[in-house]
Parts: sequence; structure tokens; C-alpha cells
Amino acid sequence: MEDVDGRQLRVFYSPHSLLTTLPKQMPLIVFIHGVGGQIGQFERLLRYFGQVADVLALDLPGCGKSPFTDRRWESYTTEALAELVLHVVERKLQGRKVIVVGHSLGCMMSGRLASKLGETCLAVVLLCPKAEITEKEERGRKLLHLPETVLNVLRKFDRMYVFSQDD
Repeated sequence: MEDVDGRQLRVFYSPHSLLTTLPKQMPLIVFIHGVGGQIGQFERLLRYFGQVADVLALDLPGCGKSPFTDRRWESYTTEALAELVLHVVERKLQGRKVIVVGHSLGCMMSGRLASKLGETCLAVVLLCPKAEITEKEERGRKLLHLPETVLNVLRKFDRMYVFSQDD
């Protein structure tokens, strides 16, 4: 158990055994479960990826072996939970990049966490994200709809920019 912002959380952290001898710094792979989930659901992934990188997973408050002690509603918003995960990740970062893996509701937290990490986040992997779009979300999506030709021009510009950065 670790104390994170006054809350007790079960945190699993496994540093790669050869990390200090590898030629380049490996990323930290962070696993975030969804509602009712726990570290155990990632056991096989933690073992597999633990062979090539440091891995981190935690039981969110009230899940797995992390106690449900804070009863304030605002402590369990996606934003608040992403901030809590960020604090755990920052303790283990040591200047490395991060790969975030989220499952179910953990996908929403992963997106928020990636946003907070900025360029430190190398990739985000979403397992079983939200399957349906609400009517309100659909209306918002239609407002942002761009014609295919505009998207193609933006894609071409983006590729030109990426290739010019490599030179």
C-alpha cells in the first residue's frame, strides 16, 4: 500500500531487472483498470511486458485491495482519478516516456492522463473503450465534421511536417 494524497492505494510496480544495463531508456507502461477492476486483471500483461520495460498498475480507490475511505463524490470523477494516477506515475517516472494502457472506464482516465503527461506520453492503448455515443456527443461530433478533402489536405500537411522534422 502507498499513501497517495492522503489515500491508501495498492500499487504494483516492477522495474525491469536489466533496466540499468540497457542501451537506451525503456518506457514505463502504466495499466489502469475500469469500474470494479483491479491489478489482477492485468496479471498476464504485467508479466509479459515486465520482460521488456518497467510496469505499473494500481487498484483505484474502493477497488481490489485499495480501501474505500474517501466518500466525497468529487473524488471519483474521471478528472480526479486521472490526477490520482498521475501522482503515482510521477513517483516512478525518472525522466522516461510513458505508455498508458486503459481498460473500460480506465480508457477515459488514460486519455486524461495522456493529456496531463503531454509529450512524456509515448502511446495510449485502449481496451474496450465506451461502445456507444450519446445523442449529445453525436451532435457535437457533427459540428466538428470536416469534408474529406479538408482532412486529406491536413493529413498531407501533417506528413510533410513530420518528415521535415526527421531531417
